[in-house]
Amino acid sequence: MLEQAVTEEALGAIDAVEQSWQRIAANRLAVSLAEQAYVAEQAQFQQGFVTGNEVMLALAALAEARSAELEATCDHRQSWVDLAFATGTVAGEVGVSWVQAGGR
Repeated sequence: MLEQAVTEEALGAIDAVEQSWQRIAANRLAVSLAEQAYVAEQAQFQQGFVTGNEVMLALAALAEARSAELEATCDHRQSWVDLAFATGTVAGEVGVSWVQAGGR
């Protein structure tokens, strides 16, 4: 019973590490796209095709994307702490490393 509970906790923590990494990857893409949109809006503003309001909306979207990326990064770090707690280890001290699919 206890062994099964510990195993489930450890496996859940591993899943959380993977899921939080996926959130980071998705948010990095969102930041990149928001940056591109902001640059495009600035260029259109300089040519007189859009108002400053559209530029500000793009900037706000970029700020939200960056905030979401930061939150995902913090969650990922917390998931590593939770994994270490669930396994009774300290990841850095025992040489634990995480290799993403594709060798990242």
